[in-house]
Amino acid sequence: MEHAARATDLSTRFADAMTPFVAQVEHAPADAAGRPPAHGGWSVAQIAWHLGTINNAFADLIDGTIPNARPAPD
Repeated sequence: MEHAARATDLSTRFADAMTPFVAQVEHAPADAAGRPPAHGGWSVAQIAWHLGTINNAFADLIDGTIPNARPAPD
């Protein structure tokens, strides 16, 4: 598979994986979104923040925005 096709496939699969998560975040009750579960773990808001931060960092690594980062080879 050539680079452009791999990039398109990866982008599509990433978007497909994020769609159900985003839907859950959008429909989470506001009073519960910031509250961690009683059994422990992260709140919906913490998970969303983490994913957004990591996604941005990966994007910056891939496109070379982060200093000293290099775009991925073909």
